[in-house]
Amino acid sequence: MRILIIDVEFLVALEAEQVLMDALNCAIVVSMPRDALHHLHSTRFDVILADASVSAGEIGQELRRLFEEGQGLIFASVDRSYYQGVKGFAGAPVIAKPFDDDLLVALAKRLGEG
Repeated sequence: MRILIIDVEFLVALEAEQVLMDALNCAIVVSMPRDALHHLHSTRFDVILADASVSAGEIGQELRRLFEEGQGLIFASVDRSYYQGVKGFAGAPVIAKPFDDDLLVALAKRLGEG
């Protein structure tokens, strides 16, 4: 399984990477938003874990296109306003930061197998 993690906080992305690497047989790419479009255009991923704040703008447009094509996508946020869903991404799960490790792994596993 290939997973892309896009987060505005590098240490948060590294935490998610460690949790997922410990639990799943996967290859992970960690990306800051400034590099996200490059990764989204150059590599196919089974699951994308993205900070909900990147759901707007160019990155959001590309994530929406991929999501509409069936891309596994998980949003994460500290902002409670996203917990009921991210606008334009109906059905995409949103998890709270700091992560519930078991929930993160379960979502990634479910979406990665789909």
